[in-house]
Amino acid sequence: MSAKAMKHPLLPFIVILVAFFAGAAIILYWFPPEMKKTVTLDIRGASITAELAETIFERSRGLSGRPSIGSGEGMLFLFDTIEPHTMWMKDMAFSIDILWIKNG
Repeated sequence: MSAKAMKHPLLPFIVILVAFFAGAAIILYWFPPEMKKTVTLDIRGASITAELAETIFERSRGLSGRPSIGSGEGMLFLFDTIEPHTMWMKDMAFSIDILWIKNG
């Protein structure tokens, strides 16, 4: 064993652990699990089926990486606080409309 490995016996374990979690994060970003939670929104007579984006991961992923979204479909981003929020959709393949809803 090298002198450096003996000084830091946990270093190889830490490197493997970091590599594992980095790989898992990349896989989840490019191949996320299907979002199961949906709600139906009725807005002035129009019905929209919206996937819920409740977690930081779901909100940061958003609609990025999808080839399209169906007519009458969308994504509802839920935030815990009423404050200015910005949207950034990386790698969008289609245009979107954003609607801000405050207090219901």
